[in-house]
Amino acid sequence: MRTSRIAQELEKVSNWPELAREAGYCSYRLANLLDVQERTLRRYFQKKFGRSTYRQLELLREERIEQLAKAGVTEKEIAVDVRFKHTTNLSRRFKRAHGVTLRLWLKSVVVPATGGMPLLLSTIDNFISL
Repeated sequence: MRTSRIAQELEKVSNWPELAREAGYCSYRLANLLDVQERTLRRYFQKKFGRSTYRQLELLREERIEQLAKAGVTEKEIAVDVRFKHTTNLSRRFKRAHGVTLRLWLKSVVVPATGGMPLLLSTIDNFISL
């Protein structure tokens, strides 16, 4: 019964990106912020999101990186914001997730002159042929 009450409380949480950032994208710190056991949080994430706590926090971190990069924030500032100790850690993680470096990825993002949403070109070949 206690677990279902905790799960109900976790269902009320809607600001996962902000909480993840505040916890430094660390499941232990996130569990402490929410005042639940880390194991309970892992079970909840697996059930709710279909992935581990670590993977879900990494996805939230990647979304934050993309958001900051599109806003023109420097790599160093992004690294600090998403709690990497060195920009090389950011570069390595981004390349592993996207297949290209952050700088090359940014060059492939085109913002139409009409002020529309950014459009990510599908391949690097398309970018190079421009």
